[in-house]
Amino acid sequence: MRRVQSGVRASAGLAALLLLLLLLPAAASAQVPQVPLPGAAAVDVKAEAATFKVSLDQPSTDKLTVTNTEQSTGSPQLDQPRTIGLTVEGAPAGWTTALDLAALQLKPGESREVMLQVSVSGSATEKTANLIVTAKAYARGVNQVPVAGSNVDPEAIAHANIEVTRVDAPQRALVETVGPYLWLLLLALVAALVVILSMVAANRRVAVRLSAAEPQHTVVAGSRTVFPVMVHNITRRDDTVVLRVPNVPEGWATFLPTPQLDLVAGHQEEIPVVVIAPKDAPEGTRQPFTVSALSAQAPRRPATVVVEAEVVAPRKGRAKAESAPAAAAEPA
Repeated sequence: MRRVQSGVRASAGLAALLLLLLLLPAAASAQVPQVPLPGAAAVDVKAEAATFKVSLDQPSTDKLTVTNTEQSTGSPQLDQPRTIGLTVEGAPAGWTTALDLAALQLKPGESREVMLQVSVSGSATEKTANLIVTAKAYARGVNQVPVAGSNVDPEAIAHANIEVTRVDAPQRALVETVGPYLWLLLLALVAALVVILSMVAANRRVAVRLSAAEPQHTVVAGSRTVFPVMVHNITRRDDTVVLRVPNVPEGWATFLPTPQLDLVAGHQEEIPVVVIAPKDAPEGTRQPFTVSALSAQAPRRPATVVVEAEVVAPRKGRAKAESAPAAAAEPA
């Protein structure tokens, strides 16, 4: 009887031990929580304009959107920022690119806008630039994040292709086309301007000067008076001068003994201008006369001088002497 009891107890103990061994793994798994692992590095970069234009006068800009596309774990402690670097390649000689931000710190799911500026210089030979914008998400580092190592956190790279075309303003294109001939054109314009100014100066130049030492004389009606007029060649060249008294009033007469005069450069000569009054001219009459001298060097700028004759009453014994020569004089 005792042996039976001992066997039963041994069997019960063995069964209890087996049951305990079966329940231990389940209990251990229930006590240790599962830790979520950070996602692998992932990044994306997109350009707002895949193609745009730029000119020499003004640079152009394009907006880039950089996103950390790493899958979020949902844990603020594990979703730590990742460093993302930006570079631009493919700019030909004479082209310049610039980013306002070259490195970013972005958490999983975060985005940031970056401005890309492109400019071109006059030395650039290429009319088109095919740019490649590269975004690189770097590893966080060994043991920086729990259970993360160099094998489980590799780097990630993304690219964006942009085509930029040089298009200059029409005014600049015209200048670049005409540029090699611009100096010749300016020289031609200056030469034409010099010729025009010379012609204008020649038209305005005065070559002869007239002067009268006694511009006012008295004369008896029906008699004559003489005005000595000085003709002066004020140039450095010999000249031929034509003398005239135009617009002589009715009844009056003028006479020039030498209507044409050859003058040496810088010399002067006196010419008598004879004025004959009408017989019926009232006493006190004042009559002006314009004497002109036309130079062969400056035919458009005649020189002039004004003389004036005043009619007075004759004196006794003088009227006959003055009237006789007046009858013999020939009007000019």
